[in-house]
Amino acid sequence: NIHNVRVARLSAEDFVEAYAGVRPYKRLKDAGIQLGTPPPDGPVEGAAVFDRLRTLFVDPPRAGLDATCRDLARTFDRVVYVSCSPETLARDLADLAATHRPVRVAAFDQFPYTPHLEAGVVLERR
Repeated sequence: NIHNVRVARLSAEDFVEAYAGVRPYKRLKDAGIQLGTPPPDGPVEGAAVFDRLRTLFVDPPRAGLDATCRDLARTFDRVVYVSCSPETLARDLADLAATHRPVRVAAFDQFPYTPHLEAGVVLERR
């Protein structure tokens, strides 16, 4: 039995707003997830409190990360980036280079006999 994992599906834009405390999201509450500092009267009973997330996992579409997501990524200590597009991966890594450096890189040929390649990069704050 796994008890320390909670899942809530949010768009990138919704997560950015929730993480910044712009507004609450019912999907997070229903999943028992509280982002940010708990209120003065304490967290909701049974809620998993995430007052400071340190690692961001992204697996964007072929278009890569949009500007909002790149801005969000800059605020994390570590970014785990999985990409199906070498072109947008290179663009996004160049954009994040001022704040993060790659520490691990891996390539995965998940689709043999095709030109498609998956890549994984672990970035850490400079």
